[in-house]
Amino acid sequence: SHIDHCGSLPMLLKTIHLLIKNNHGPISHSLTVHMPEELINAFVHYLEACHMPVSKFCFPLTLRPIQECEIDLEKEVTLQAIGNQHLAVRDDTSDNRPGQSYSFKLNFFGDSVVYSGDLAAIEELDELLKAPIDLLIIEFGHLFPLTASLKYLSQFDIAQILVNHIHPDYDDKGAQLQREADLFKSDWVKIGYDGLRIPTATPLSKA
Repeated sequence: SHIDHCGSLPMLLKTIHLLIKNNHGPISHSLTVHMPEELINAFVHYLEACHMPVSKFCFPLTLRPIQECEIDLEKEVTLQAIGNQHLAVRDDTSDNRPGQSYSFKLNFFGDSVVYSGDLAAIEELDELLKAPIDLLIIEFGHLFPLTASLKYLSQFDIAQILVNHIHPDYDDKGAQLQREADLFKSDWVKIGYDGLRIPTATPLSKA
């Protein structure tokens, strides 16, 4: 529930609401948002304070606590949440408020995608990377230097890596990071930027 991970969610929901209201009319299916349990009540109150209470959205919105189990999203699509130690080690801004951070594994029509989330240590990915992975999305904010992280990850069967959540020391240095990654192993790593698309082995059109 750190602000850099959930701060854009209210605007995203408002945007969905406006797009439906202005262009498409009401929709019949609901939107379910999974979030850390400690965030739900505060998030509902925040939406009310921002004059967009849940009851006023033009689509049914359900907020559910993240569960550490496999969630069937639809046929051939499952999502698994795994708690990590980021908040336990680094949560120094909230007076030790209880909370949990997560990593995720998505199985999507035969492709496997792991999203690290913020981690306390890169070794926390070991369990998630036991089986071959088509794409690892790894947050770089607390795992620099990059080459050390890549050296550790090279022991696993990972087809592609996307590096995001760039540490502030590397703002506007995406090209430099990409050169570092290419020197380690060419065409294995992409440094994230807005609009980047990374194809996986299974075309998205199959979905």
